[in-house]
Formats: sequence, structure tokens, C-alpha cells
Amino acid sequence: MSTLLAIALILFGLAYPLAVLVRLNRTLTRASRPPATLYLVTQLLLTGALPVGAILTGAALLLPRLWANGPFVALVTAAWVMAAGCIVLLWLLRVRGRDIR
Repeated sequence: MSTLLAIALILFGLAYPLAVLVRLNRTLTRASRPPATLYLVTQLLLTGALPVGAILTGAALLLPRLWANGPFVALVTAAWVMAAGCIVLLWLLRVRGRDIR
């Protein structure tokens, strides 16, 4: 079961940036007003942090001995904390109506 989860995380980490960049490109070419800079920066930071966390977590599920490496655990934790922070910030921006639309 953990092998399937690991493979799914790695595939998600590889596909997510492409899907987000295609969606952002489509949105930016159709936008009638310029998007908020904070929204774009946060979205691009999430596009970098989420795949790193997913791919590294998937690799660690395939090779459990990676969890014994301190810098690796710090990198995975930092990627997931950064991704969570970006998700919260994007949610707050959408609630306040300061997103791309």
C-alpha cells in the first residue's frame, strides 16, 4: 500500500507544476486587468514547494532509511510547511477578493 502511495505522490509531484503553469498561462492571457503580484508570487512558490515535498515524501516512502538523514527530514518538513503556508495565504487572498479574478 505504501508503495502505491509513494508512486502516486511522485507522479503528482511531476504533473502538478505543469498543470498549474498551463492554468496560469490560460488565465493570464485572458485577464482583463493585471493580477495581484502577491497572488502570482504565492502561486508560483506553491508550484515549487508542493512538488518538492510530494516527490521527496514519495522517495522516502520507497526508501525508509532516508528518514534517518537529518538534512533530508528538514528539507521535507520545510517544503511541506512552505506549501501549507502558501495554501493558507492563497485562501486568505481569495476570501478577501484580491486574487486574479
